[in-house]
Parts: sequence; C-alpha cells; structure tokens
Amino acid sequence: MMIKKIGIVANIAKEKSPVYTAALREWILKRGLEVYLEEGIAAKIGCSAHTLNEWVKKAEVDAGKRAGLPSDMAEKMKALERENRELRLEKEFLGKAAAYFARESR
Repeated sequence: MMIKKIGIVANIAKEKSPVYTAALREWILKRGLEVYLEEGIAAKIGCSAHTLNEWVKKAEVDAGKRAGLPSDMAEKMKALERENRELRLEKEFLGKAAAYFARESR
C-alpha cells in the first residue's frame, strides 16, 4: 500500500488509537473527502470516515469556507482558559495565605 510505504501513518504500540502525522492530513485534504469515502481509504489507513470528515471540516473552517472557530483562535482560547484557571487558583491560594498570616499576627 502506498501510504505505508511513504511512512505517513505513525502508529504507537499498544495505544487505543493511532497517531496520524500532519503529512497524512495534508495529503488527504489535497485529494478531498469524496475520494476517500469512495475508495474506502479510511479503513486502509486505520481510521474512520468520520475522522476524515472532521479533518475536512476543520480545514474548511480554517480556510474560511465554513462557519466556525479557526484552529489558531481555538488554540489561543484554550491557552487563555488555562491561564485564567491557573490565576484563579493562585488568587485563591494567596487569599488563604493572607487570612492565615492575618490570624497569626494577632
């Protein structure tokens, strides 16, 4: 099979799902989803047609052809949410520390 010969699929032993490289996604997106559904290529590379469909949808959103949150914005939002969560935990910790030391100084 051509896909395995060029080393696009990177399977990790004993994991539940295989890891697909960026090269595989690019290769699939260049050819289009319809080709893969017709050829049954999803089964050949070890993923579902749903996975291929999600890759195509994500590429269309990123290209502005479909409504949705582009990947770069989603990554920024995720990073900001993580930072916000960490800051809330730090604020809570500092509040408890301040209350503790206020009691100690009396």
